[in-house]
Amino acid sequence: IEALNLRRSLADRAAIAYSENSLGWLYANLGEYTEALEHCKQALGLHRESGSRSGEADTLDSIAFAWAGLGEFDRAMGHYEQALAIYREYGDPDGESGALTRLGEAQFAAGRLADAGQRGERALALLARVPGKDSHVVLAKLAGLDAAEEAASALRVSLCRCDAYRGERC
Repeated sequence: IEALNLRRSLADRAAIAYSENSLGWLYANLGEYTEALEHCKQALGLHRESGSRSGEADTLDSIAFAWAGLGEFDRAMGHYEQALAIYREYGDPDGESGALTRLGEAQFAAGRLADAGQRGERALALLARVPGKDSHVVLAKLAGLDAAEEAASALRVSLCRCDAYRGERC
């Protein structure tokens, strides 16, 4: 916060935008999603004003993460999609893979398992192209997704059996 105040006093708008987004990301990771959104929205306006596409993409990603934390998955997914478009526009596979992974998490939380799996597979493909990046995090999330899909399938079978037992169609 002191760094942000110093940058404000120097009127360095680009530095202020990056500081606002960093604070937003920090607050989101602490579970303070509303506070995170306030900082990220300030950053987004500054990045757009200055034409910083990379800063805009990073900030949209942060905003999406905060919306997901608030359980607003549709809003989160919309912001992730905007961030992805910008990451693709300027060729940032690292940013794109991170946003894809978090988009997949939001889709998973919203019950869109197939979409989440597709996003995870795409993130893995991108990580393979990023030197020095480990794909273990995405692989672990995909393994959890597979387990969730199996559990959902088993639940559907069980519900169908219950319906059949009661004489209803599945």
